[in-house]
Amino acid sequence: MKIIIDNIPFEFVRPTKRQVIAAAKHSALKDAPIIAAAKRAKADLLVTLDKKHLLGKPELAKYIGAEIVTPKEAVNQLEHKN
Repeated sequence: MKIIIDNIPFEFVRPTKRQVIAAAKHSALKDAPIIAAAKRAKADLLVTLDKKHLLGKPELAKYIGAEIVTPKEAVNQLEHKN
């Protein structure tokens, strides 16, 4: 997956406890740290395979401010971007 490494700026983000609690109002508790980190980082995409809790949730994508996609969709977007 060289395309991912070459095109995605990685960043480590630690959401605050308050941000995680706020995110838990929009997602499953187990996913709240991930949601809070994506929102805090102002991510362009949240890449996941979690169909049950994250994918297909437009209200969650709106809260984060980022599209929630599968790894395959993310790679397709990167390929079309270049």
